Amino acid sequence: LDFPGSVQIETKFADTQAIAISVQGLIVTVCETRVIHAPGSERTVTTLNLFNMEGYSLGSQPLESWRGVPHRMYCTPDGTIVFVCTGRGVTMHRLSAVNPLQFVDEWQIAELDDVLSGNIPGCYDLDLGPSLSRPVCAAAACSDGVLRLHALPGISAFSERHRKGSLSQSVGSALAQPA
Repeated sequence: LDFPGSVQIETKFADTQAIAISVQGLIVTVCETRVIHAPGSERTVTTLNLFNMEGYSLGSQPLESWRGVPHRMYCTPDGTIVFVCTGRGVTMHRLSAVNPLQFVDEWQIAELDDVLSGNIPGCYDLDLGPSLSRPVCAAAACSDGVLRLHALPGISAFSERHRKGSLSQSVGSALAQPA
């Protein structure tokens, strides 16, 4: 980037354990960029960055400053979404070279009043279950020892895509209808 005057930019990997590697060979990292306008005047921007296995950057997505640095990231088994545990909840971003890290959905663990007061609870870990191939529940470990559970079917576009009916249900419904 070409900035006028004496603007200095420094980008580095953030001091966090949050990193995710998908089955498609995409790597998601967290970076911090410091923009220094003048002595004593600087701004830090936290971003998610998407790389391929060869190390080429495919794109980045800035995060809101009040979310803080992500604590943990977790890829879906099919490698199309990354869950990011941050302040106020869990965000989901698309893993794609065409739309890198596009925002898909968010599970909020805090009300707007909590954010406005400056006391922002955070999500520190996430687990999907009972199996990775067909998750039906998400458990989020949050600040202050809170455990939030989310039932996945019907909550988001991501869960709707994984919702499947069994063959016996489909046949039974067809047979129950009058001819």
